[in-house]
Amino acid sequence: MDISKIKNQDIFKLAGKVPNLKVKHKMLDQFFEWFIPFNKDLGLRIQELDENQVKIKSLPKKRRRNHLGGAHACALALVGEYPAGLVIAQNFPPHKYRIIMNKLEIEYFKQGFNVLYAEASKPDSFAEPVDHETTINMTTEIKNADGELIAICKTQWPIKEWKYVKKKTEDA
Repeated sequence: MDISKIKNQDIFKLAGKVPNLKVKHKMLDQFFEWFIPFNKDLGLRIQELDENQVKIKSLPKKRRRNHLGGAHACALALVGEYPAGLVIAQNFPPHKYRIIMNKLEIEYFKQGFNVLYAEASKPDSFAEPVDHETTINMTTEIKNADGELIAICKTQWPIKEWKYVKKKTEDA
C-alpha cells in the first residue's frame, strides 16, 4: 500500500463515514496497529472516540507483561500516550501537522493486571497554532476494571504545520 496516499488523508473523516460504531473502532484499531508498528500486538482497543475525548482498553497481552505478570512500566506509558495522541490527531490532522511527543511523565500507583482502561480529554487550554506551531499538554488516567487508579500519564506535544518543518537532508 502506498503510504503517501494515506498521509494526505484525514483517517478520522474517512472512519466517520462508517455508520456502525463497533466496525469504525475496529477499522481504526487495525489502521493504527499497521501505521504505528510499536503498537502491534499490545491489545489497544478504542472504546470511545471523539475530538474531545478518547477512551481505550488495553488487553492483558503477553507483550504488555512484566516479570510479575502485570503491565510493564513502559507498556503503561504507551497506554497513557496513545489516547492523548488520538485526541490531538483528531484536532490537528496529521496530514496538515507534524505531531510528535517530546515529553512523557508517568506516576504509578498500583500494579496493572488484567484489562486496563485509559482516558484522555481535550484540555481547556487547547490552543490553535500561533506562528504555525503550538504545544499541547495532555493528561491520561489509567484505571483497572474496578476503577482503581493505576497510573497518571502526562505528555507534551509540539504541533507544527508540515510546511514549516525543515526537511531532513541525506547529508544530515
